[in-house]
Amino acid sequence: MNVQVVDNFIEDQEVLDALYNYLMFRIPHNLHEGSDTINTEWNIFNKFYSADFPTDNSMIIGLYNMIMDYFGLDQNQYYILRSHVNIQYAEMGKDSNYHIDKTAITFVIFLSPNIEGGDFVFLENGISNSIKYIQNRLIKFNGDIRHKALPPSNNQPRVSLAIKIREKK
Repeated sequence: MNVQVVDNFIEDQEVLDALYNYLMFRIPHNLHEGSDTINTEWNIFNKFYSADFPTDNSMIIGLYNMIMDYFGLDQNQYYILRSHVNIQYAEMGKDSNYHIDKTAITFVIFLSPNIEGGDFVFLENGISNSIKYIQNRLIKFNGDIRHKALPPSNNQPRVSLAIKIREKK
């Protein structure tokens, strides 16, 4: 399997709560992100909020280092291509199609407490698989895996942080 799941990745609940609050309430977001390359007409059902971070952001570098150490990956062989937070509310992004990231590896950390729905869905050998959204779950997957995120089914925001890396040439 080209997808790995790590539960309780951030060991300190206070750090996890602070990260969630920072990303949810302190960072300006734009309603422009969409993974749909088929239906490019703008509508609320194929868009969601997002905010990008500079690749030298200290918070991103710290998480990147933790993730790379956890998986035993050599940081000298990779670089951060993009890091961003995605925020979805019920119905947002529900019409999105599967997409690929065009990275070597993508890492996604689920940060929201108490949401229903919001699963991570991916295709492997033409078969649809689903990973339940659980706070503090880290997913690692090859960037060429077709995937999408479902919106939450309750009134809580689905907040995820993605770090996408490529191999150095």
